[in-house]
Amino acid sequence: MSKDDYGCLILVITGAVIYAIIYFCSIIFYQEPPIDVSFRESLMFDGKVLQVKNTTTDKHLSCLMTVHNYTHQQKKSFSFVLSPRETQEVGVLQIGWRFSTGESVSIEVEGFRTYDCKVP
Repeated sequence: MSKDDYGCLILVITGAVIYAIIYFCSIIFYQEPPIDVSFRESLMFDGKVLQVKNTTTDKHLSCLMTVHNYTHQQKKSFSFVLSPRETQEVGVLQIGWRFSTGESVSIEVEGFRTYDCKVP
């Protein structure tokens, strides 16, 4: 190997190490959000209602929920703040969306990892 080959190898290894450090730090520092997520059948409409509960006793959580229906290429977002132990319901009345089986839901909670799930 030439001197230039060693220089390139060192750059590649250094880049890989930096990437690994950033990746593992993001896993360590961003914990799962302190929420419980569930779905229930809507009482007034077809479809389901998303329920998000703040499981903390002392933190207000700033949340951004996004639902995506890949079959119909539709997407909708809704932001809300949860007080400690509060539950927020999201459905037709809040955002005009009837959650259906198989749709993808993500909930971003400030300071935590994004919570991802599928509608059961």
